[in-house]
Amino acid sequence: MAKQEVSATKRLRQIVNVISKNHFLANFYHQTNPEVIVAALEELGPTFIKLGQLLSTRPDLVSPSYISALETLQDQVQEDDFDTVKTTIEESTGQTLAELFADFEKRPFASASIGQCHRAHLPDGTEVVVKVQHPAVRQLVEVEVDLDLFTRAVRLLKYVPEGSVVDLPQVVEQLGQSLRSEIVFTIEAQATQRFYELNNGRGIFLAPKSFVDQSSSRVLVTQYMPGDSIKGLLADPPTLALPTGLSLADIRKGVARSLVENFIQEVFYDRFFHADPHPGNLFFLPVPAGSTQTTTQFQKQFGDLTLTINN
Repeated sequence: MAKQEVSATKRLRQIVNVISKNHFLANFYHQTNPEVIVAALEELGPTFIKLGQLLSTRPDLVSPSYISALETLQDQVQEDDFDTVKTTIEESTGQTLAELFADFEKRPFASASIGQCHRAHLPDGTEVVVKVQHPAVRQLVEVEVDLDLFTRAVRLLKYVPEGSVVDLPQVVEQLGQSLRSEIVFTIEAQATQRFYELNNGRGIFLAPKSFVDQSSSRVLVTQYMPGDSIKGLLADPPTLALPTGLSLADIRKGVARSLVENFIQEVFYDRFFHADPHPGNLFFLPVPAGSTQTTTQFQKQFGDLTLTINN
């Protein structure tokens, strides 16, 4: 118990130091210097990066300049060197890199709060993405200490109005559940495979297959999916390739409608939904000319309401 208290005390000092030197509270309150806030979140580690990712999807809470800066936390986090990655893979799976993959790109193409992603090929030639967890011991200690500190802090907040829309203790609890489940990659591997079975080929959507046998608690292997982040579709002008024969407005409207309809189906019909659909997890790829799209329809009865959706 004493060791935990010492760790918490040391971590609290680090948090206070980073917040103080970056004038975190003043900057955030006035929505100024977003790049300073992002640097502070990255320095503080996975728990705070995750908070930044959540805020990047909440334009109702932060300014456009903050949204833009916080979006970099979705796929631009400091990477681990190749020796660390190789050690993590081999210790976690019990196999050598050469046994698992025909080839493996040493440099990651993305690094997020929990892990970083490398391209590779399985021995049979299948192109895959390998998500490798950042050093696990540091994460497990910091996340648990951070969550404990958050819980204590929330209990001390005496000036939050009764009936507040935001239930802070519930937010901390949900954040804790999310982070703890993300740290165990076998959970994500199983969830990814289930999501693939439900959504791959549904309407305009493709979902990556999970290779559970090649994955472990700290390594996740999934099918490589081509395309660019959907946030490029929102740029003016767009920064990604677009299908021909359609106006930009029609493309944006069609994608938005498909995303909403598919999410409704995930929640109300499948009862299994993607809980982190930020732009870093959504890729856009134009359909080649001559390709055909299947159309599916489902109905769901909710009391007196019948919901019908065509995809």
